[in-house]
Amino acid sequence: MGTKVVRSWYGTDSHELEDYVLGIQIGYMSLILVSIFVTARKLFVHKEVLVIVVSLSLYYWSISVLFEPLVRYLVPALGLWLIVLPGLWVSNSRKSATA
Repeated sequence: MGTKVVRSWYGTDSHELEDYVLGIQIGYMSLILVSIFVTARKLFVHKEVLVIVVSLSLYYWSISVLFEPLVRYLVPALGLWLIVLPGLWVSNSRKSATA
């Protein structure tokens, strides 16, 4: 079960080039995880937005795990996570200027 849960983030139908996909996903996911913590801590987006993004991601991940652990089923969830990435580059002074 653990392999199926993890493989849903990098798995392909043909099982070819999965090592490359895994490397790309590790890069994206590390940036996304850091941006989630920074964005939530500095309140750059509303918490409701983060709840919606997390909920939809868990939904797509559970569907991928239940049926076929392929990364193509997580593409909509990964696209949602890209909206929190700009939080890495916004400074505190910029937030205070807009507040």
